Amino acid sequence: MADHHYVRALEAFARLDPDRPLVGTPDGTISAGRLHRNASALAGHLHRTARLEGRPVTTMLVNRPAILETFYAALMLGSPPANVNPRYTAQEIAEIVRDCDAGALVYEPAAADEVARAVKLLDRPVALLEATSQEWYEALAGDPAPPRRLSPHDRLLWYTGGTTGRPRGVVWEVDTHYRMLWEVIRPGTEPPDPRTVAAGATRPAPTTLPASPLAHGTAMGLALNALNGGGVVVLHEQASFDARATLELAERHRVRVLGIVGDAYARPLLAELETGRWAGRLDALSALSSSGAVWSPEVRESLSAHLPGIRLIDNFGSTEALVSRDVDGKGFQPREGLVVLGPDNRPVLPGSGRVGLVATAGRLPLGYLNDPVKTAESFREVDGVRYLVIGDEAVVNEDGTIRILGRGNACINTGGEKVWPEEVEIVVRDHPDVTDAAIIGLPDEKWGERVTGVVAVRNGVSDAELTAHCRSRLTPYKCPKTWIRVDEVPRTYVGKPDYAAVRAAAGIHTRIS
Repeated sequence: MADHHYVRALEAFARLDPDRPLVGTPDGTISAGRLHRNASALAGHLHRTARLEGRPVTTMLVNRPAILETFYAALMLGSPPANVNPRYTAQEIAEIVRDCDAGALVYEPAAADEVARAVKLLDRPVALLEATSQEWYEALAGDPAPPRRLSPHDRLLWYTGGTTGRPRGVVWEVDTHYRMLWEVIRPGTEPPDPRTVAAGATRPAPTTLPASPLAHGTAMGLALNALNGGGVVVLHEQASFDARATLELAERHRVRVLGIVGDAYARPLLAELETGRWAGRLDALSALSSSGAVWSPEVRESLSAHLPGIRLIDNFGSTEALVSRDVDGKGFQPREGLVVLGPDNRPVLPGSGRVGLVATAGRLPLGYLNDPVKTAESFREVDGVRYLVIGDEAVVNEDGTIRILGRGNACINTGGEKVWPEEVEIVVRDHPDVTDAAIIGLPDEKWGERVTGVVAVRNGVSDAELTAHCRSRLTPYKCPKTWIRVDEVPRTYVGKPDYAAVRAAAGIHTRIS
């Protein structure tokens, strides 16, 4: 069984098919040869200017070529590439850099002030490089780093989004991560040899546009899978999602797979498609792949009507693992090593109705950086098998498919009944006058927690109308008893509800109906 390495895959295309386009941008394409040369020169610059010696190289970038060039450059040097959200404040940047002891930080020009403030908070040196600056272009024109023997045990470091606590660094070995990404698409098979793809003996991966930030693990995984298979990755270079600009790029580069984050991206896409200007223009598009947030059935159906024949794929997972896919809206598919564990650490039976925690075995990370307690909590051995317990609660349907309920720590306990926010959010957002919604629990003397809808609305829809809409689809205890209006529902950089910010907004605007 051959070892797999991201740099080795890029080298194969650069050597055997250097003119093959691998990256698409609003300005054109970047070939395999150029991408490899840029990454090699950047590695040389970092080798000469940063005190790395295996310390991570952090990237604080939007979806531009620099994020891929830095990823490959770090691995060429044997330094783990590590992600930093480009919207982070100085304190948050310093926390990540300090936690992983980064030796270098490559950042967005728009983040320069926050980065400068972050450096003042640090007690250790870190080399800085601003993407698209004069120094950046000089670095790409420089000499490569001394050659290094690549190892399947080289490390990657992916920080979680911090939606359920502080961001944690997830430590991967390169070969394991490479295989894990491939096996999500083709379970139980060996990733293709990039040399056979470069030689034309194997069909290349489809042209892919990850619309969500590559600073998030699932979007970067989508990009890397395409690159490993010799496909084109299209980068929009946007600081935030723009549905029209994204579809323009998809049309120009004949994108086949478009990656999004649930309704937060799907609804703006749908609104753009409903203008009618895209009729017949997206004929290359064959799949819309969502991950990281709930995707409502009604939105899926409407997208299908505008894009007939397209595959609508819902991916379930986390920074720690991509777990399963739902390709028909009927549930996440079972696979070897995927279980729902009950309180007794035994798999729950299909059709039993018992709620358990999703757990997966197979290609897993080593654990969390500098956090042995969380590592021990999340990675458990059951009957001699090492599992990652994701933290999402679920039930197993009679046919073996899995229905995800939501994060246990976000679950609302109201009068002894459990309510998962995602289930209610899907229903609330399907009201025609609701533009966005998040569901939280607020303290209540009678119920313990009061199901509360935090909504952005139009046309002056009343509380009574919203309640009636929910009660037509949900049992009464799941329906919000309080409705709170906000101008905009706070969301994270990758499009998930930012529940901490939602609660802050609710604390300001709370009223009892």
